[in-house]
Amino acid sequence: MSEPIIDIAEALVTALNAHAFSAEFTAVRRYLERKQLTTSEELSVTVLMVGTESELDTRQADKETHGLMIAVHQKVSNATTETIDPLMSLVREIHDFCRELRLAGARVIRRSMVPRYDLEALSKTRVFLAFVSVECLLGYSPPEETP
Repeated sequence: MSEPIIDIAEALVTALNAHAFSAEFTAVRRYLERKQLTTSEELSVTVLMVGTESELDTRQADKETHGLMIAVHQKVSNATTETIDPLMSLVREIHDFCRELRLAGARVIRRSMVPRYDLEALSKTRVFLAFVSVECLLGYSPPEETP
């Protein structure tokens, strides 16, 4: 039996890689520490699994919400608007793309870009680092429409 959060993360990687964004990248799923996200001079998009929350849904079942983070990171030669603006736009594109995605039996129910980017990483190490947080509800079925 597979772990649902892994299946959802893999489906997110597949969806990101199948879409045409304004910048080319190949998304990957990894287990990384924050400091490991800051070494690449190439544009990198990494899907990280944050955790799972469960709450009682019925007497026999739990409702599970799975949290993922999409890290967009790249070492930059300088932190000018010409360099950073396209990266900020890409983060927004990814955020918007995740709206209403269905991934391995789960539906994206919430997404955010907080913080928009890591100012400390940018100023100290010249690494652009931004996150899109995505929450997915497993087993979501929308209510039936009435005529």
